[in-house]
Amino acid sequence: MHARVVLLLLLSFPAIAAQDCQSVLESVRDFTSPVISEYPELYQVRNDIMLLIYSEAECSQEIAEFSAAGVEFLRKMDYAYGLLEDSPEEAIASASSASSELEELERLAQAVGGLAPGISESAGSGWRSFLVDIGDRHYARASEAGSTAAEIYELSLAEKAYAAAGSPRALVVGERVKRLKSAYLRDMQRAEAAMSSGESLLALAEASMKKPAGFLSAYPSAREGVGKLKLAEHLYGVHREKERLGTARSLRERGEELVAESRRGIIAFFGLLMLVLVPLSAYLQGAVDAWRRDGDECRLGAELMGD
Repeated sequence: MHARVVLLLLLSFPAIAAQDCQSVLESVRDFTSPVISEYPELYQVRNDIMLLIYSEAECSQEIAEFSAAGVEFLRKMDYAYGLLEDSPEEAIASASSASSELEELERLAQAVGGLAPGISESAGSGWRSFLVDIGDRHYARASEAGSTAAEIYELSLAEKAYAAAGSPRALVVGERVKRLKSAYLRDMQRAEAAMSSGESLLALAEASMKKPAGFLSAYPSAREGVGKLKLAEHLYGVHREKERLGTARSLRERGEELVAESRRGIIAFFGLLMLVLVPLSAYLQGAVDAWRRDGDECRLGAELMGD
């Protein structure tokens, strides 16, 4: 009984394999994607899988498995290609994970022989070209980025794609990302500190302006605050942080108005003080002169009487 079951199973393997090959053949024949139009190596994979199946008089289980793995690889590449514009990080991750399908193709190719090793090699070449192209695309976009933060983002994507493809460019781009990120974070910390300090000094100056003769203390606070905000404005400008740059510029302009207002107050105050001091000084000078003349006359009279 058991021998019959085993015999039936053995006899059914070629039929099962043939059915599997037919199913795979239909899948690969119907497979269309922009990715195989753009990458000749992947187009070659599709055609060679069909040729492999057609060229065999009997489609073995190994051929069926290898061909199915090839189709799965192409589908994964198609999925990654579809993510390129809207989700480049996911596209890189998806294409990178296709390395497991490549490993399976390489493993199965050893058992199949014939065209299989060439198919596996074409798949690997197309996969690497796809990832390197992603890296090149984002590396080029980095030079056109509107801000340092965007440049870091684009370069980081390029680094990930190059690293996934095993390209030596990953090390070079990675070093650039590291340096750029370090400078950016340092400058943003300085800018945020300067912005916070400048804003506090302006608030102090505004509060002083509401007090009698407060312009005397408001002026140095406003001037220092403007200096801080100019530094923040410069750093935000260097890294093209448009929103924060606009805020710093607006605060700096407000600070300059406070400086001008407090300066006018000081000028008016000293002008008024001069109006009071000049007549007072003239009066005091006249009194001193009169006192000196009286003293001189007294001494002269004493000298005449003494004579």
